Amino acid sequence: MDTKQLREGIVCRMAYVDSPSTNTLSTAHNMHFQLDGGVVLNPVAAIALWDRIVALPPGDQMRCHAPRYAVHLNFGESQFFTAAICWECNNISISSSGEYSWRQFDGV
Repeated sequence: MDTKQLREGIVCRMAYVDSPSTNTLSTAHNMHFQLDGGVVLNPVAAIALWDRIVALPPGDQMRCHAPRYAVHLNFGESQFFTAAICWECNNISISSSGEYSWRQFDGV
């Protein structure tokens, strides 16, 4: 990832929506969210945060997974990265330009 190509890095609250629309994002199949406000990140900090998220151990989707916050990096129409964080189940769903995976962490 090149910081000079980052269009937007944001930490934001998420709102769950039932069906996809032009302004929703998905971090897992059939889970669509809208960004609900947020804080823009410095490009270097945004990429450093993303690197820490993907370095977490792999995990499985949890039943709870009701994320309240997300980190969204937008490099362009076809290159984006979103991590939806659920503090209830200590689980993160990750979408990297349409490829989905999960990470787990110890939130204690």
